[in-house]
Order: sequence, then structure tokens, then C-alpha cells
Amino acid sequence: MKSFFQSTITTIIILFLSIPTYAQEQATNSSSISSNSSTTLEQLQSDYFFQLEKYRKAEEVYNLDKAEYYKLDTLASKEKAVSSLKNLIVFRPLIYEIYLSALSTLVQPAQGIDIVQKQQALDIIETTKQQLFQHRQTIPTLSERENVLAESATFEQNLIYPINISIYKTLSLLSIGRVQRAYDQLILHTNEFKNIYVEPIPDANKKAFILRGLKDVDQQNSLAKAAIDKALLSYQQINDPKLSKNSLGIYTGVVKDLQPTYSAMKKSIRFLKELETQI
Repeated sequence: MKSFFQSTITTIIILFLSIPTYAQEQATNSSSISSNSSTTLEQLQSDYFFQLEKYRKAEEVYNLDKAEYYKLDTLASKEKAVSSLKNLIVFRPLIYEIYLSALSTLVQPAQGIDIVQKQQALDIIETTKQQLFQHRQTIPTLSERENVLAESATFEQNLIYPINISIYKTLSLLSIGRVQRAYDQLILHTNEFKNIYVEPIPDANKKAFILRGLKDVDQQNSLAKAAIDKALLSYQQINDPKLSKNSLGIYTGVVKDLQPTYSAMKKSIRFLKELETQI
């Protein structure tokens, strides 16, 4: 059963482990995410790892039963192997359903995300969850080994692509939204500083110094904005049928594009704090 599912499971675990940190950050910076949402995320995370452990145990059983079937080649051993295979592959869609539910719960209250893009991501998640559910419901109804194997193959052939799009489209939006929200707050603080503190300064030399400093602040803010715009441009690739086949690569590119915003905004904040000491 070596498959795409197994090859990406470590990545998904790492991404899932980052959810509580992001949820806590959302709760700290905004009242829009309720304690109920945080509780839901915690429950989904618990369910995810519980089902993942059941998958791993089912995989061990299947591998033993498959080896026994290859060795004995009896009707009974064949029946046993088919049964354990069905039990194994039903966990794959379930695990992804739980993960996608967590992403949906997280993205709904997220700030800094275009509302149209957010809804598109939520719609894709919901459609993919429905496809996974239908696949999961079909598996127990199968009896012949060939049909079980064929249904298992549909997961790889038909479901991996929408799963990846759902996951990395949403994670890209969350990454952009996190930075956009911080940038918006920085611009608000910068404008407040200009309007409230600078204008009333009677000392012409001090005011000139502060205005020159604000040019440096604006420059850093512009660098941050340029990085966000670049990330948004990279994100648009996920809507291209050809480019979206590498949705993980697009997500990685978005995260990389956003990196300059952190240093630029940190420098901008440091400059503002320094200028505030001159008031």
C-alpha cells in the first residue's frame, strides 16, 4: 500500500500541528474566532491523529493478511486479505475529511483574505469532502477483490488532485491573510502616527527629522506590500489547470514570497518606535 497517501502523510501531520498555533494567533488578534471554534479545532486535531493511528494499525493487519494470501493462495486467505484491505482504505478519505474540516473551521473567521477567494476555497473544500465521503461510503459495499482494488485506485486517480488543491489553496490564503492583517495594522498605526503626532510638532528641525524618518518607514511598508502582491500573484497559479498540478510547489512559493514582509515590517516598526521617542 505504498502510495501518495503515505508519501504525503508526514507533510500533512506537520501542517496539522501548525493549526493550533495559528488558531491561537487568530484568537489573540481578533475576537472573530470564538472559543467554540478553538474547541472544534482541538477536537478535529484529536480525531485526526486517532484515525491516523487506526490507519497504521489497519495497514499492519493488511500487510500480514496479504503476505498470508500470497503464501497460502486459498479462498479463505483471499477473503481475509480483501476484508483487511477494505478496512484499511476506508481510513484514507476519513483522515482527509477531518483535515479539510479543520482547514474550513480555521479559514472561515480568518482576516486579511479577499472574501471572494475565501468563499472559493471553502466551496472547494466542501466539494472535495463530499467526494471523499461518497468514496468512503462505497468501499464497504464491495465484495470482490478486483472491485476493492479498483475503488482504491480511484482515490489515487480522481481524488488526490482536488485534495491537494483544497489543502494548498487554503493554506496559501491563510499565509497571505496572516501577513496582510499584520500589514494593515502597521499601515493604520503609521497613518495615526503621521496625523496625530507629527502635525502638532512646533519644532521645525524635529519635525523635519521625523518626516525624513517616515520616508524610511514608508519605504519599508512599500517593500512589505510588494512582497504581499508577489505572493498573491504566485497564488493565482493555483487556478491554472496545468500549474495547479504542483499545488504544494505553489504554496511553497507563496510562503517564500512572503518572507521579505517580515523583515520589512519589523524594520518599519522599529523605525516608528524610534520616532516616537522624539515626540
